[in-house]
Amino acid sequence: MGSVVGKLVVTVGLVIEALLVALLASAYQQSQQQLAQIQTKYDAEHRLRLFLQGALDAVQNPITVTDIDMNWVFINKVTETLLAPRGLNKESALGKHCSHWKADICGTNNCGVASLRQGRPQTHYNQEYPNQPSTYMQVDTTYILDDNGHEIGHVEIVTNVDAAEKIKNTSAKISSSLEQTSASLEQMSAVTTQTADNFRKVNQLMDHSGKHITEAHRLMGLFTNSMNQITAASQETSLIVKTIDEISFQTNILALNAAVEAARAGPAGAGFAVVASEVRNLAMRAAQSSRGTAELIEKTIAKVKEGADLLVQTNQSFSEMVKTSEETKTRIHDISTASDEQALGIQEITSAIVQMNQVIEHAAYGDKVPKPRASGKSGRKVIPIAYQG
Repeated sequence: MGSVVGKLVVTVGLVIEALLVALLASAYQQSQQQLAQIQTKYDAEHRLRLFLQGALDAVQNPITVTDIDMNWVFINKVTETLLAPRGLNKESALGKHCSHWKADICGTNNCGVASLRQGRPQTHYNQEYPNQPSTYMQVDTTYILDDNGHEIGHVEIVTNVDAAEKIKNTSAKISSSLEQTSASLEQMSAVTTQTADNFRKVNQLMDHSGKHITEAHRLMGLFTNSMNQITAASQETSLIVKTIDEISFQTNILALNAAVEAARAGPAGAGFAVVASEVRNLAMRAAQSSRGTAELIEKTIAKVKEGADLLVQTNQSFSEMVKTSEETKTRIHDISTASDEQALGIQEITSAIVQMNQVIEHAAYGDKVPKPRASGKSGRKVIPIAYQG
């Protein structure tokens, strides 16, 4: 009986041992499969980390990644180069607070993370250098979100916008100058337009004045002709008076002869002598009147001749005035045309300056530096590189 029990115990022991071996073998196989899965997952995550690290290193802007407590998780090659003078690199920066960098903006409102937490994802600062002028830098910061939308870190990108800022400031100055120039040109255009309008009005007045001067010149010509006719008539009257004077002289001689003959006739010729005396008196009076009239006519002819000479001079002056008026009218018309063309040219220049101003303003204010896109916006969780094995 004892030997049977002993065999049974041995058999049970062997069975138990076999079961344990089988269980251990199964557990070992499962653990090997789990280890293989873990290794595969680790290899995938490691490759992803290397991929992300290579992608960020390829960016030519300083990029830093921190967790939500502002401990460095990753810095790219550009940032590592900037930190090299401070004795920092990727390995020595991992897991340390970002203030370890001791940058000028740390603890100020220009800190990217501090600015982000105040609702300002973008800030600026001046980067100082020991041997070169400072540069104007822009910091864009955004949150990294996990799959549930929780904030787990920050991404900070620094961009050198010094040249763009200088262009912006210069463009703003140019824009301001162009606005002032445009305003001055608009005033000049208004003055030129007003001047052109005034010249057109003067041109109309010159037309009106020219018509009056031409009419006056025509009337002066008629008046000159009338004066010439008066002169001719006065000369004819002078001839008539001279003839009357000659007739009076002959009549006086005949009266003298008649008186002589009457004296010779004696008493019989006394009556005839009286008549002859009266005729002589009339002849003498006619001669005196004729001489007086002749003197008046000569004075009148002299005055008429003087007036005719003045009329000739006046007519010549009117001719010169008409000529000058025509030349003035032509020049005013040319000035009016030139003023119109100048006003049009100023308007075109003003329009071109306005367009230039719009282009410069667009260049200065329209082209914004694009904000960085964080991978957290897509909902993908960023693997903390600081804890990779």
